[in-house]
Amino acid sequence: MVQVRHNKNASQSLITTLTGIPVPVRETFHNHTDKKMILSDQQQQLIENLIPIARIATDGSRVPLKQVILPRCSSLIVGPSGSGKTYLAKHIANMLDLPCLLINVSTWVLMASRSEPWTWTTIVDWLASLKGGGIIILDEIDKLGGGNNGAGSEYSSFLRLEIFSLMDGSIPTGIKIQDLSGWSATAFPEASQAVRLDLENVLQCRVFTIGCGAWQLEWQSNSKTLGFTNEPEPAKAEPPTMEQILNSIQPELRQRFRNKISFLNPMTKPEYEAVAKAISNQIPASYHREWQAQIDEVIRVACETNLGMRAFEELILSVMIMSETEHELPARKSLEKKQMLDLI
Repeated sequence: MVQVRHNKNASQSLITTLTGIPVPVRETFHNHTDKKMILSDQQQQLIENLIPIARIATDGSRVPLKQVILPRCSSLIVGPSGSGKTYLAKHIANMLDLPCLLINVSTWVLMASRSEPWTWTTIVDWLASLKGGGIIILDEIDKLGGGNNGAGSEYSSFLRLEIFSLMDGSIPTGIKIQDLSGWSATAFPEASQAVRLDLENVLQCRVFTIGCGAWQLEWQSNSKTLGFTNEPEPAKAEPPTMEQILNSIQPELRQRFRNKISFLNPMTKPEYEAVAKAISNQIPASYHREWQAQIDEVIRVACETNLGMRAFEELILSVMIMSETEHELPARKSLEKKQMLDLI
């Protein structure tokens, strides 16, 4: 048997030979193994602050202290949309090579729902699969509802109870699990009490929970109109203070996290410029011209609208589209010329 190794350059040459359409060899990202994740200064500081806590939360060092006092490790990341909260939380899991379970609070499936699997079923299955520690990310936790006084709809009330159980390290008694001993799926409390206790011990002592939320209403409430002027646009919103954000978080939720909250401010112009330069140094050279042509305007708009890292994600897509168009145009003209010659 002849082993055929796929060669992209050879495939492109073959396409050119068969069709007459030149297919250029383009630079790609996957061969650049020396690339580093690009972070702003405050994002890097957040990572450095949370990594030691994540290690303590997941390496088993809390287990001997459980009967005395359990170190509170659950951490909350707060920042405007686009500031990279979830991105950074997943990066912590990648850095420590830990399994990560991402749960979006806005899509949580209650145990009372007819839809399955329930979110708690997914959590229990994930806990049972862990060989060591792991990280749970509760994304959009500001969508938990209830406001500052705990009021809200019946759905919100049940949702809070289930999430609070998770953060308290308690598995609901009605959840179905697959027994670790290989028994069939059974409902608590009929299932082995030892299995339940084992899973709760993992949740309490080997899992690092990170909550991510924007509390976007606080950002919007700080927007100011220009008053009785002819200006059609509202003035730029002032970022809310840390005190405003903390006061907007439901006390029952806040007390389940460490008191020291990781707060991401909107990126400043120098931060945007530093990140843009770092990205420019790592993208293929063929993208540089279009990147430089657009970057100043992108940074200006990002500063005005607090786009965060999303500004660069959208810019690189635009650059790739422009690059694709530039490559396709000569190929299209060559094909049209060939077709004209065939008609003569």
